[in-house]
Amino acid sequence: EKIVQNPVEMIGEEPHEEMHARKHATVSLEERCDALERALAALQREHGDLRKDCGSNMAHRLDGLESTFGAWADRHTRDMESMKRTTDHLSRETAGFKEAHEQHLEVEANLNTAVKGLTSNVDQTANALAVAKAKLDHMSSGVLSCEQRCATM
Repeated sequence: EKIVQNPVEMIGEEPHEEMHARKHATVSLEERCDALERALAALQREHGDLRKDCGSNMAHRLDGLESTFGAWADRHTRDMESMKRTTDHLSRETAGFKEAHEQHLEVEANLNTAVKGLTSNVDQTANALAVAKAKLDHMSSGVLSCEQRCATM
């Protein structure tokens, strides 16, 4: 059996051979078309399965990413809230320390003023006592001298 590729080659052949060749070519073309249609159907089924798998896999992957990002966002939000609470607590403590420091400075200034006042008073009292002692010493020597004169008389 000869497969006719080119109809020009059939010129000059016997009509019976020509008819047989055309019939064989037609059958061969039909078989090839059937095979191609089967291959196309298989490819379409496979592509459809891949599309389903890809869609399902993609949806699964997207769900996974959404849950992962959601968990990250939730953890980030909790961490930010915790940091805010800690920062607020530290701000209150710092304000308390600042107030205590200002009170300490005020008490220290008041104590310094009191010490200066007491030192001044101590100095004044010491001077007054020295003057009083000098007067007493003078009076005591006068009384002693008077007693000695009275005793000699």
